[in-house]
Amino acid sequence: MPRWAGVNPADGKPQWIDSTGKVTSDYNAALPEFVGNSQQMDLVLLPIRFL
Repeated sequence: MPRWAGVNPADGKPQWIDSTGKVTSDYNAALPEFVGNSQQMDLVLLPIRFL
């Protein structure tokens, strides 16, 4: 997921950080980075009761 840099206050366009560390409005030039963690989420199964 590209690194978010906020919104350009002058024109309202979204901004991201590119591979050189500069702010850009070009989503395709944005530097992709890992988001989240590598731990697997536990699946919790709850019983379903039909009335």
